[in-house]
Amino acid sequence: MTNRDIDHVMRALGEHFQAVKTPIVDLIQATTNDPFKVLVGTILSARTKDETTLRLCIGYLSGYQVMKLWQN
Repeated sequence: MTNRDIDHVMRALGEHFQAVKTPIVDLIQATTNDPFKVLVGTILSARTKDETTLRLCIGYLSGYQVMKLWQN
């Protein structure tokens, strides 16, 4: 394999990764670092598309935040 081949492969991989969307569960983990939210997102994403999972998580998990604040 030559340097030119490696450059071609790296360019192709870069283009591919630009087109791939990050799974919603990974986004939840990265932004909240809350195991409960990741669990809820994982369960929901097993049965729905990421767009639907995102809407459901926003709705369900905002209620979770309110309940957590109310308990304290």
